[in-house]
Amino acid sequence: MAEIKDLTIIIPFLNEKEEVENTLKSIRDHSTTDIPIIVIDDGSDDGYDYLSVTQKYGATYVRNSERMGVAASRDKGVDLCQTTYFLLLDSHMRFYECVWADRLLSLLQEDDRVILCAQTKVLNRTDEGEVIENEIAVKTYGAFVDIPGLKGITLYSRWIAQDLYPDELVVEIPSVLGAGYAASKRYWQYLQGLRGLIYYGSDEPFISIKAWKEGGRCLLVKDVVIGHIYRTEAPYLIVPIHVHYNKMLIAEMLLPYPMKKRFLTRFELTQEETFQETQNLISKKREEIAVMKSYIRSITTRSDEDVFRMQKSINDPDTSVSLRQLLAITNKINGWGLSEGKCGFAVSMYRKASLDELSVINGIIGELLSELPEVIGSFSLPVTLGYGWCGIGWTISFFLEKKVLPDEFALLLPLIDHHVMERDVRRIRESGFEKGLAGVLYYIMCRLENTASIAPVSFDTIYLQELEVVARDLFVNGEGIDSVDVYHVFLEGRKTGKFLLGLLEEPNLFYFSENL
Repeated sequence: MAEIKDLTIIIPFLNEKEEVENTLKSIRDHSTTDIPIIVIDDGSDDGYDYLSVTQKYGATYVRNSERMGVAASRDKGVDLCQTTYFLLLDSHMRFYECVWADRLLSLLQEDDRVILCAQTKVLNRTDEGEVIENEIAVKTYGAFVDIPGLKGITLYSRWIAQDLYPDELVVEIPSVLGAGYAASKRYWQYLQGLRGLIYYGSDEPFISIKAWKEGGRCLLVKDVVIGHIYRTEAPYLIVPIHVHYNKMLIAEMLLPYPMKKRFLTRFELTQEETFQETQNLISKKREEIAVMKSYIRSITTRSDEDVFRMQKSINDPDTSVSLRQLLAITNKINGWGLSEGKCGFAVSMYRKASLDELSVINGIIGELLSELPEVIGSFSLPVTLGYGWCGIGWTISFFLEKKVLPDEFALLLPLIDHHVMERDVRRIRESGFEKGLAGVLYYIMCRLENTASIAPVSFDTIYLQELEVVARDLFVNGEGIDSVDVYHVFLEGRKTGKFLLGLLEEPNLFYFSENL
């Protein structure tokens, strides 16, 4: 068991007055030993004697010569602490029992690649100044990041209001929230902490996404409860442009291109003037951001799909129900299409599965698609992505890349390529993904981009030249506005030999559940 001396409490604040003392007193009253505490005064100008208060409770007082913001102050506290682990708090919090330090330390000692989040108790201050528990507030269980491409584009961490694992005291969560976060100094600094954020906002989604990308985890510790006074107004100025800057920084550094593109597009459309101001501020720090982004890439061990899998499942309350429904109808699926067949069913199960469910789901997918090598020669199908050869080929390529299907499935891809070439692309009337040329282009680009790692392609020069002519006509004429990006990426790829599929959003027809 780690010693209590292995933990330092870090409390940044600005103009909090008596709440600093109230929080320090609560910590001392509910601790079995004198835990080191570092209090970071971020340039308070309210005339309050914070030095005397911190000395009264044996804390170390550090005052910033000028305002750094909560993110930089938290990082400064981590740099100053002399212990292996730390706990970040706000300056208006309350404790209720004395076992919290031992509990947090025992979990951090088991695995230091985690960000621990305490269970939040919602407190409010009455008109008379009394701090009371809000008994009608919805109890929360960690948070998720409201990311672009889901139900919103805010990039805030939002509360999870349902206990998804009622029998477990420590559970994985997409994002920390509530201002009670414990971690190891080594891991925080390895992630580069909150470096890059300015003044106020977005600390939680920033550090949470970085931890998940690196290969770590965010955990909610339900049996460590810390009260947090939630206020309607902060005792300091919050500048909106700083909040927007931090969200744009997250989009730039941590989101895959399609999510980043959606965030920026919606931001520009809804707040054009603020968008331009934020962009200008980002541009001034472009080199610094590029360095930070490069570092994050160098320590990333999880794919974007896995990183945001949990965000999607939490943000969609029907996901777990849909997964159960899908599993219940495994034997009822006829056909092999991507829009309404076994391929679509398999992809949807994979998309909806949590990280813990993947090993089971992968086995089910392997069994579901196991007959493909035997029956594929008997198919008579269109070439389309939604209902035909392109969709089957894409599914095989997808699961080969994910190591779900055995390598021998790669032998099917040249056969599928030949089936695709049997259709004269000049006679494909529709331009969209599901039934048109965009879907054919998407499959072909996937094959051309991954040919070295999966299987040799069979598309001959004449076929690709004809495809290029048709794609250019559709692109110039602007037909199928939702698919124009596909035509553009294909034409650029024909010029350069590299198809930048990361610039495209994947067609949403891959989700079989939409057709149930």
